[in-house]
Amino acid sequence: MRALIIFLLLFGIPVAEIALFIQVGDLIGLWPTLGCILLTAVAGTFLVRAQGIAILGRIQAETQQGRLPVGELVSGACLVIAGLLLVTPGFLTDFLGFCLLIPFSRALLGTAAVSAMMKGRGSVHFSSTSFHGHARGPGGPHRADTIDGDYTVVEPDGGAGDTHDTEPAPSLEDRNSKP
Repeated sequence: MRALIIFLLLFGIPVAEIALFIQVGDLIGLWPTLGCILLTAVAGTFLVRAQGIAILGRIQAETQQGRLPVGELVSGACLVIAGLLLVTPGFLTDFLGFCLLIPFSRALLGTAAVSAMMKGRGSVHFSSTSFHGHARGPGGPHRADTIDGDYTVVEPDGGAGDTHDTEPAPSLEDRNSKP
């Protein structure tokens, strides 16, 4: 199935673009057709730049508030694709690029793309740490300064000791109370 999609993208789109060039060229002439292609590339570039700067601002604001800006990152990826489509000469690619510039269609296409990529891969759970030292996740709030793990004792002579996974690492309070 993927081979068919790749074939259609690499062969079908250029054939459709050539057919559209011929049809539009017959209708309005060579120079107006080339002018339209140039105009859409320039206008698309300015629109992608303006929307990209706005999305970068929203990504920064979401990050500063401690949230993962997944939606904005997907929008940014859609804008990159829109920019590539708009600078590619052709009416079909310009149409698809301008569709990705509309926030509503960008959200629909981005959601469909993410769900298609995640299909059959199980579930993913994220947890984020607030600025108050507590982590919030599927298990509820808990202390964020506790990390479970293994450690290796390094002797002063440079030799490594055994890996200990039964002894807990000293807590932050214990380390700070020692002279």
